[in-house]
Amino acid sequence: MDEAQVTAMITQTRQEAEASQEPRATDFLDPEYRPLAQSLLAGATGLLYRWEGGYAGASRCRLHIYPDYLPEEELPPVLAALEATVGDAWRHDLPAGGGAEDVAGRPTAEAWRGGLLKAGVCEGKIGDLLLLNGGLTCQVVVVPDIVEQLRERWRRAGPFEVEVHPIDVEALSPPNQRRKEMRVSVASLRLDAVAALGFGHSRNRAVRDIRTARVKLNWVVEEDPAHPVRVGDVISIRGRGRVVVEGIEGASKKGRTVLRLVRFL
Repeated sequence: MDEAQVTAMITQTRQEAEASQEPRATDFLDPEYRPLAQSLLAGATGLLYRWEGGYAGASRCRLHIYPDYLPEEELPPVLAALEATVGDAWRHDLPAGGGAEDVAGRPTAEAWRGGLLKAGVCEGKIGDLLLLNGGLTCQVVVVPDIVEQLRERWRRAGPFEVEVHPIDVEALSPPNQRRKEMRVSVASLRLDAVAALGFGHSRNRAVRDIRTARVKLNWVVEEDPAHPVRVGDVISIRGRGRVVVEGIEGASKKGRTVLRLVRFL
């Protein structure tokens, strides 16, 4: 999808959530569209939103928009997951070639995704693919209403026959990432304050990095140290990983805001 199509989808999803006062979700979107979504939802009253991709750090996510009076624990599920596995035959009858397998005779990520698309689903219904066991197993995050279709029609990854079954989203096995969870307090939700604590350096250094365009907020360069951050925001610095604002846990005895941050290295 191009930007115009994504804009139309987000706008329609927002309007449906406003009119129905019920949760609504977009298709899966790539991370570069998150700033666009933030701008389109900036003026929404009575609505909240969150990104859902199945696991912390997911790339492709659905934008879930819901009434602000609805607790998050009452939101309907908007994700499902499937696992497909190549049988043992590949060990004895390797394909002759053609680009769908790597040098070890295992299907590539492109072969797995191609098999999904050949099963009749569109790209927007598919989230991240997680390859396990050297590429012999593929876990995929999808919208719930295509699970049965994929169980019936997803039969191959390139030349390889595969067996497919649903799994719990909680059973996904994302790539091992070094992560550091922390609980910090800030006087205000300024970008420089949160970045300094999240990356473990001084406030002055954070200000300098921001003003020299080294810091991105939700994948877009932000040069204002005072720019406010909110739950779900991603702060990244090239070469130093990223910090996700996972939650606000109230206030300290001194009136500072207590944040839950996760740094991915």
